[in-house]
Amino acid sequence: MHYFIVPFRSLNSSKRPELLLTLLRRTLLNLACQTASDFHIVLVCTEAPDISYMPAGMVSIVGANLPIPTGITERRLDADTKIAIGAEHAFHLAQNDCDFSLMKVDADDLLAKDLLERATVMNFDHGFVINRGYLHRPNSMILWKHFRFHQICGSCASVVMRRRGEYIFDSPGFYADLFLKSYHPHIPAILERAGRPLDRLPFWAAVYALSYGENTSGNTLGFKWRPWRMQVVGKTLRCRFPGVADRIEWSGTSGSHPLPRAAAARR
Repeated sequence: MHYFIVPFRSLNSSKRPELLLTLLRRTLLNLACQTASDFHIVLVCTEAPDISYMPAGMVSIVGANLPIPTGITERRLDADTKIAIGAEHAFHLAQNDCDFSLMKVDADDLLAKDLLERATVMNFDHGFVINRGYLHRPNSMILWKHFRFHQICGSCASVVMRRRGEYIFDSPGFYADLFLKSYHPHIPAILERAGRPLDRLPFWAAVYALSYGENTSGNTLGFKWRPWRMQVVGKTLRCRFPGVADRIEWSGTSGSHPLPRAAAARR
């Protein structure tokens, strides 16, 4: 089983909560399109969003009783703490799984719908890292190729925790520390030093959403917007990356009324 951990930013920390919800919806519906069937989504949030649009049983909602982040440093800690909470919950769900993996996905990014199917065929021992991905600006019909994708986007690494009934990493704390005590660009090197190297995927596998003003990092590593990097969003890319051509609209309202915190519930 493959577990996608989606840390969702507190709606009360944003001046545009409706934008966060729109991007979350796009990401969750994108994940639901995976052509492989053995996956589950763990959504960790401070306030429980309405996800009635998702297939029943596909998503677990886990409440996180955390302070509302007020700045970029607090937002990063909030996200990393939610990853840790999500990893612990995934371990609980995976008690009887012979094989299971964890992958963090930001609540505004997109994955190729055949990602898990193709990765499963490749049968990586320790997991994979996405080094080929796209950058996407709001409502653009152009994607930009990035060959160091794992260095700029946190939705980039799947780590095998148990293989053929044997633990490779027997604690959710190890996975959480990849984010709490490090940073996602360093994950491949950390696992290689641990003797558990990740394989690089030989195909374009993810889309990093940029410039919505709600990103935790917004880092493009001095990316040069060269014409040869451009990829027009045609029929093939719309099919491979569900949601990439969606028109994102938002009103820019402040959302000043506090929203109820999430209970530790499962959908």
